[in-house]
Amino acid sequence: MDIALQTNSGTKQLEFRDVRRVGGEDYSCLPVLNSGGFCAKRSFYFDLHNLVRFLDNLAVMATKLEGEALLRHSYEEDRISFKLSSLGHVVVSGFLAYEGECRQELHFCFETDQTVLRPLLENFRGLRP
Repeated sequence: MDIALQTNSGTKQLEFRDVRRVGGEDYSCLPVLNSGGFCAKRSFYFDLHNLVRFLDNLAVMATKLEGEALLRHSYEEDRISFKLSSLGHVVVSGFLAYEGECRQELHFCFETDQTVLRPLLENFRGLRP
């Protein structure tokens, strides 16, 4: 399953490609990110516990237009966050790290409008068992 954040911008992109359950309560996907001239495409993991919390928080954001939803795995430092600003914009931010020969880290952040919330929520709800 692929889930794309509909940012309506050519310079801001976040897609979760090949989202799937990989055993037990773990999920994996390949986020594709374009933000402020930086790009990333790497494995990302989250677990059922954090998915449920993420969905609950996204639902609050979509109805009350306030709050924050965080997608992450309990045992990983990578994270992707959606937070409503006081002006009604959705601030998409996160942290991705790569452990290899040399450690690499990417902190990213961009804004989009609140119309992205409902489609994002509905797409991620399709993952719940």
